[in-house]
Amino acid sequence: MDQLLNNVVVVTPNTELYRKCEQYLGSLAPIAHMSSPKMAIECLRNQPRLSVVIIDVYRNSTDDIFRLVHLLNEIPGVGIVLCHPARIDPDRISGLIRIVKQGGCHFLQWPTFYEEAQWVVTQSARYASTLKPAHRSHRVTGENHAVLISDDYEPFRTTLSDLLEPFGYDLHLADSWMSTLKIITSHRIDIVLLDILLGDAVGTERISEIHSASPDTDVIMLTVVNDVEQIIKCIRMGAIDYVVKGRHVELLPDTLGRCFDARGTLG
Repeated sequence: MDQLLNNVVVVTPNTELYRKCEQYLGSLAPIAHMSSPKMAIECLRNQPRLSVVIIDVYRNSTDDIFRLVHLLNEIPGVGIVLCHPARIDPDRISGLIRIVKQGGCHFLQWPTFYEEAQWVVTQSARYASTLKPAHRSHRVTGENHAVLISDDYEPFRTTLSDLLEPFGYDLHLADSWMSTLKIITSHRIDIVLLDILLGDAVGTERISEIHSASPDTDVIMLTVVNDVEQIIKCIRMGAIDYVVKGRHVELLPDTLGRCFDARGTLG
């Protein structure tokens, strides 16, 4: 079992979801079941050695989930995973955004999430182990922080923009290296999310130019594949972090929060 995982609590009224979690995560840690956020709140206040809580977003009230996440944010070393369907009712979207903005939640999509469950739960535990409780709320607050999304694929730019917009970042979009450079030189940009292969440039070759044009701007690389050698190259050339396109994109708010923490711009 992973030494970071002492136990996993699944909060859902759906016994099938609990059994699936037990099946796919049982090799990592003991799995406990709580049927509702209210029950979880009562049981978890003094729960020792808690590692990860998986919360069923679809079958629980958003108000109850909000209160549970608020409580979990006060417990050191607790990872929070929101388990959600591929589509969510429009009237629940604002409630879900309100929940996510509280803290560093990770995400699992059902009913096809099981293949990724171990990876996401382990990452959530590792992420939580590095934080003090108060850091969660800071990490998802983008107010007064300017982020430039530089990617030549318009649907992906839109996806990132939609993902980050609820967190309050001052967002800018660029579809080429020339437009990226123009925005950097005409606006205060804190962090550039830079595609490793822009249509008119190789992103890794432009990191130094970004730093020359705007010394206070940091770069996070957007990569297509999780290639260790490429990632190391990006870091050595001056990028401060990287995000792999695909399932890892949902971790981007956490990545940005961690990078802003490192910059010392958060109070």
